[in-house]
Amino acid sequence: MGRDEHKDEHKDDHKDKKEQEPQPPPQPQIPQCAGLCIFANIDVACCNPVSLDCLCTSKPFIEAVTKCVLKECPVPDYIPTVKFLKTTCGPSLVNAIF
Repeated sequence: MGRDEHKDEHKDDHKDKKEQEPQPPPQPQIPQCAGLCIFANIDVACCNPVSLDCLCTSKPFIEAVTKCVLKECPVPDYIPTVKFLKTTCGPSLVNAIF
């Protein structure tokens, strides 16, 4: 193979990489303290704990988790917690709480 043939071969490899589907951004991680607040207050929701729709719309649950996070978690955990909740439950929920 000549030098020009190697260049053409590498161009095709690079082209294939560009044509791949874009990857979604990584899911934000919930801080450990906020996760503990969520699990500690799941029974307040009075619904199936695997139902995000139920948990995200349960005002008593959201209020209990919010109070717990504000009381028990360090300030640097607030922003990652808000990002996690926005991704999981939607921005309208978080805007109403924080």
